[in-house]
Amino acid sequence: MSRFVALSVACGVMIAGVIDPAPGADTPADGICPSATSRLGALEDADRTHQPKEIEKAARAVVDAYFACYNGQKFNGRLNPSLQQEWMNYDETRMAQYLVLVGRAQLLQGKTSECGVTWHEARNHALDVIEWIPFGQTIRGPVRGPGSAERTTDRRRSRWYDIALAARDAADDELGRLQFVGPVPERTP
Repeated sequence: MSRFVALSVACGVMIAGVIDPAPGADTPADGICPSATSRLGALEDADRTHQPKEIEKAARAVVDAYFACYNGQKFNGRLNPSLQQEWMNYDETRMAQYLVLVGRAQLLQGKTSECGVTWHEARNHALDVIEWIPFGQTIRGPVRGPGSAERTTDRRRSRWYDIALAARDAADDELGRLQFVGPVPERTP
């Protein structure tokens, strides 16, 4: 396994309890985004070719799988809003990790402007998780004077916060090495 694919896989393994090896398989299964499982296997296969173009294509497919899961959570996960938010954060964290990998494969191909844009995109996804604050429970107190007292509770960070920090730092490191100055993509999704 190449060094830059190994780094992304190692970051993924840090998400304990979510990604478990499938019975009888070497490829990890993703319990939050099952559609990414086959694409993670394809990425491992592409890594064995040592061809940056193939690795970029496979890593982009992994990003697309997490993007689809993100959208699925966003539009279909209304039954448990707090869990929905955490799984959306998970998907964005994984997108950030694999976008760093996509950018590294692009750099190996000499696509310097594309990899800079990709790393900015990775950074934006990581920042969405880092800056995320959960929906709080609003508590209304007794009315005193002209208004009512309110406070919002539950201001903890995402459980994926530390991993998102690592992905952001990896994107920043790559951008620093590249000294990329160019268009910054809009924050998506």
